Amino acid sequence: MKNRLLLLVTLPILLVFLFTGCGSKQGYAFNVTKDIKKCNSFAKKYRSSDSFCNLTAEYDLIHITGVGESSMFTIPQYNNSTAAAIQVAAETTLKKKHNFFSIAYPEKLSNFHGSLTNTAKGYFKECDIDTKNVLSFNTDPCRFHSKPRVVHLAIETYLERPENVLTYDAKEVLQYLKEKGRYDPESSLGKYKL
Repeated sequence: MKNRLLLLVTLPILLVFLFTGCGSKQGYAFNVTKDIKKCNSFAKKYRSSDSFCNLTAEYDLIHITGVGESSMFTIPQYNNSTAAAIQVAAETTLKKKHNFFSIAYPEKLSNFHGSLTNTAKGYFKECDIDTKNVLSFNTDPCRFHSKPRVVHLAIETYLERPENVLTYDAKEVLQYLKEKGRYDPESSLGKYKL
C-alpha cells in the first residue's frame, strides 16, 4: 500500500521533469572578425552560410549563440533555442547601450537581404516548429541551428533606428517574450566579449 501511494505521489512529479525542459537558456555574444577568410572558416565550423561575412567590411556584426533548455523531445529543443537566440540578441543590444538590432544571418531572416521580419512575433512565425504539423517534425525552418539546442545569429546593433534597414526594437522583443512566457529571467549571457 505504501509503495503504491509513493508511486502515485512521485510519478506525476517525475513526469513533469521528464517531459519539460530542464535548465535555463544561455547565450554567447562576440564580435565577428573583419577578416573575410576567418569569418568564412568560422561559418563553416558552425555549419552556417557565410553570406553574412560579406557584410563585415561595412558593419560591426555580433555573432550570437543561443542555447535553449534541454528536453527529451526535439521540437521543444528547437523552439527553446530559437527563443534563446532572440533573447540574447536583444539583451546584447541593450548591454551595448543600443536600442535596435538587425539580423544579418540567417539569410531567411536577414534584414540586409530583404527580410521584412522585424518583430519577435514575425521571428517566431518564421522560425518556430509547429508541433501540430507532423511534416515540420525535425525541420529547421530558418536553417540556423547547428544542433537542436543551439542557434546562431549574426546581428548589427544601433543606437537610433536606421533608415536603410529594418530593425527589431530590443525592448519590444523582451516585452513580447515576457508576455508569451518565453522569456527566461535566469538566462545568462555567458561569454560576453564586446
